[in-house]
Amino acid sequence: MSTIFDSFERKHDFLICVDSDGCAMDTMDIKHFRCFGPCMIEVWGLHAHEQELLARWNEINLYTMTRGINRFKGLAIALKEAEETYDDVQIDDLETFLRWTEITKELSNRAIEDVLAQKESKSLRMALEWSERVNVAIKKSSGRGKSSI
Repeated sequence: MSTIFDSFERKHDFLICVDSDGCAMDTMDIKHFRCFGPCMIEVWGLHAHEQELLARWNEINLYTMTRGINRFKGLAIALKEAEETYDDVQIDDLETFLRWTEITKELSNRAIEDVLAQKESKSLRMALEWSERVNVAIKKSSGRGKSSI
């Protein structure tokens, strides 16, 4: 079987590769280590199990077949597992958020805002807060307002 690389001719001393989300560098790991996981711990007050939950967050989002999963789908898995694993973890209104991740046509902040405009939900409100905090953390990490971490 022939591939595109069979006919590749080197013309430069370097090769630039661009990821499917437009990143020229692998920034996924650092975003999850510094932004996604830590913001989940903060928003839901999960400090008592921080190390275990961060490790599991990274497994879900970086080291298993679910790598690259949508942020809200990854959050749903992590929160559900946290509640099932730790007796002292109770996520208010979790079922509403889990159901939303399964039925929504769009997994985005805007889609959560649309639902919240119709009916209040603690879990959706917290998921929105988490997602917005993640976005701020990513921007702060870059130092230039762009995601270059």
